[in-house]
Amino acid sequence: MSAISTNPESLPKGVLERVKLIHSEDLDAWTCLPSYDQANGTAYAHYLAEAAKLRALENQFSQAAKILQNIFELETDEFVDCGSHRIDVKPSLWPSTKSFTLPEPAYRNSIITIEGQPIEQRSLQLRSGWEQKTVHVSYSCPKRDRFSDEIAGLRSTLASLSEQEQQAMKLIAKSRFNHPVLFISHRWGSNVHPDPHAEQLAKLKQLKNCFMIYDYTSFPQIFHERDDRHDLNLVLNYMNNLVSNVVILGSPDYLQRGWCIYEYLASSFTGSLVCDEVQDPTFVELRDWVHTYAPIPPTRFLFRDSKESMQQNYINDAILTAVNRILPLFKDAAFSVQHDRSSVSQLLRLVLKERLPSKKEHQPYLNEWKTVEWTEQELDDAFERTLTWDAGERGRIARFKMRVPDSIETAARRRFRLDLPKSPLQLWSEGGWRA
Repeated sequence: MSAISTNPESLPKGVLERVKLIHSEDLDAWTCLPSYDQANGTAYAHYLAEAAKLRALENQFSQAAKILQNIFELETDEFVDCGSHRIDVKPSLWPSTKSFTLPEPAYRNSIITIEGQPIEQRSLQLRSGWEQKTVHVSYSCPKRDRFSDEIAGLRSTLASLSEQEQQAMKLIAKSRFNHPVLFISHRWGSNVHPDPHAEQLAKLKQLKNCFMIYDYTSFPQIFHERDDRHDLNLVLNYMNNLVSNVVILGSPDYLQRGWCIYEYLASSFTGSLVCDEVQDPTFVELRDWVHTYAPIPPTRFLFRDSKESMQQNYINDAILTAVNRILPLFKDAAFSVQHDRSSVSQLLRLVLKERLPSKKEHQPYLNEWKTVEWTEQELDDAFERTLTWDAGERGRIARFKMRVPDSIETAARRRFRLDLPKSPLQLWSEGGWRA
């Protein structure tokens, strides 16, 4: 019933055995984040093996598992809309203050907001003027309150199943290995300890029901030239597979550090950010455009220079523009260990090679668009000069806006859910694209 899917299975066994996962419950007892050698974590390989057993139970009892999944999705503290109210303040020749009483919220723990600003009282004092004024009031409450009746019905259905099915669901619901794995992207506070004043630890203690990868605690570390880098290098070579379900911990100089920029860029390209305290506009644009899709029309095989191709060109151009603004930041970024610069540059090249949209060049005499892959030389040069391409005709399209929480508290309430749109191919397979 994990809220998030990860893809660590492709990692070599040696990497999975070396990466230690820390559970959120273990953080409460800590006053300082321990080093890799001091931490009693769970090997990623063990986590995957235990998670596979839970998935096998879900497959064996698929009907009960679907019920439990529905409960899991509804029984959260994430706030959702649960009502609205409109107040019309009539115009007056002589401006005056008028009293209004809002309706009682229909659900427990509701929050009332007026034009995005929360209010604590249901009694309002609004000033009238020469023109009529309309005030929009919104109500929101936790999902568990909004859907309490549905949750009760699902639990009743679950209780009516066989004892064997109920026991299997209890095991799944209570198991730690049902919890997602989050990658923590953060700025190191010193060369010998990433969080010397436990400020990051205080934030991380807000995490609930999850495992985490925190480099100092999860990866073998070296602090002296004589230390063997083999184990650490083995892990770092596969960072592109580990940077998933990412929590970005903000700091004033986050975007001045090489590792941070790489992790931010990689997670923006994959759409795997569950929390972003930085909310840098360029990175926000990048992740939004990466997950914006031009529609696939029924005639897509007949007219390849169609409006949809031009819209895709517009999207690709926006992605390229964002990347061209980000890569100079990486060029100027600092590394505590200078040896890491070349390693991280190679990881970034792999991200760009896999994720950067192919160039689409219009062939006017053939009346179609030609797809051209980026060359290794172009990607190497991207760190020194602007990536360019022949965008051709472009058709404007509105970008999809991902709702990535800006605090760990909000992300935990949402159970680290990713809001990703369905691709056109997914929509097509579900019954055809509707423009």
